[in-house]
Amino acid sequence: MNPAIVRTAFALTLILFTAAAAQAEPAFIERQQSTYHAQRQGWETPDVPAGVDAPTAPVDAYDSGVGGVWVRIRNVDLYFKGDVGFYAQDVTAKLVPETPGTPVDLNDPAGFSVQVAHGCARLSPAQLSALFNDHILDYEPRPLNDLALSTTADTLTINGQIKLWSWFPGFWMPLYLRGPLTLNNGQLVYRPDRIDALKVRAHQVLHLTHIALDQLLSIDRPGVTVGEYAIDLDVTKVFPPPTITTTPDRLNVDDQGVTICFDRAPEVTLEPPADAGDSYIWVQAGDLAALDKLIVNAHVLVEPESGQSMAFSIPDYKAQIARGRLGMRDDGTLVVTLPRAEPDHAVSAD
Repeated sequence: MNPAIVRTAFALTLILFTAAAAQAEPAFIERQQSTYHAQRQGWETPDVPAGVDAPTAPVDAYDSGVGGVWVRIRNVDLYFKGDVGFYAQDVTAKLVPETPGTPVDLNDPAGFSVQVAHGCARLSPAQLSALFNDHILDYEPRPLNDLALSTTADTLTINGQIKLWSWFPGFWMPLYLRGPLTLNNGQLVYRPDRIDALKVRAHQVLHLTHIALDQLLSIDRPGVTVGEYAIDLDVTKVFPPPTITTTPDRLNVDDQGVTICFDRAPEVTLEPPADAGDSYIWVQAGDLAALDKLIVNAHVLVEPESGQSMAFSIPDYKAQIARGRLGMRDDGTLVVTLPRAEPDHAVSAD
């Protein structure tokens, strides 16, 4: 076949194809733009949880007007610092920035607080021990050392070491404490009815000599008060940031640990996507700064692979997510899937 004829035929075909595409392109672009605008309207509409008033503050591309971030944490070991944390059985809360009008910055835990609406969180014996050893007693000189906490029905037992007045006798003495742990006006109250030091029943000696517990032991940490015969713990102060601003309403102590429950706003309801498993963190409404990005009117689902129970570390969240997967759904939901090996902390049994 004549090459000139072939080139001519190819040129005519290309012209016809281009003309057809040019006629179809406006319709395609119009459909695409229509879909985008509909989705964008959904992305930008503040989706506050049921039971929460709609925001009245002005809304723009950088501020949804919600004034915080709502979150539901279910069957997740949540860590604030190293192994210091608790197991959130099912907790609904609002993260509130310390500076009004700014987003909740996950990179700055001290820059926001946690207002718990309702739900329960459990501290296992290992998590209780970490709270004391790695945070409450994380200073020098300290009066107690190497504590191992265990629980049974309504009772807390502490094995460890003590120096009276944080220095006497210059070496660590064996210590054993046992007694009820109760809730009084939102405070955890530990009243040891047995105190053994150097395997001597020191509690009886203290009563006979009228020496109060606070005359021998002091703990220099906000949220911990040593009284005459009891130690009070303020939940709003004893944890590392972010600060929990809500005091518990109920307490249960058993062999699984210490469970604190909140009943402040049971009407607030956050429903995660229908395909969420039994362990997740669901962020709904509000503005979240994370991964060096600003997520306005956030909808974020954090879940584990294979339906396992999940652990999530606030200070290490970037490293965890970097080893996971990110996805985006048509409705604007950001899905974060953490790999099976994440994180390094041991996961509590439900």
